[in-house]
Amino acid sequence: MKADIWSLGVTLFAMTYNSMPFWASNEFELSQEIVNKKIDFTSPQCKRETTLTLKNLIEILLEKDPKKRQNLD
Repeated sequence: MKADIWSLGVTLFAMTYNSMPFWASNEFELSQEIVNKKIDFTSPQCKRETTLTLKNLIEILLEKDPKKRQNLD
């Protein structure tokens, strides 16, 4: 279930910004990006203006620690 919340966050980010929240050329680099990189809403990929509420929702869904990530309840 926690992985589904993460997937929802990635999907919402992609639909909002027409880009992926994390990007790398291979699986190892991608896992490093996910672990070490914070989502930067000021990056060029996030040119579209969005509300603070939407940004907060994306951050909540993309919480890296599954124990802290929201659940469906």
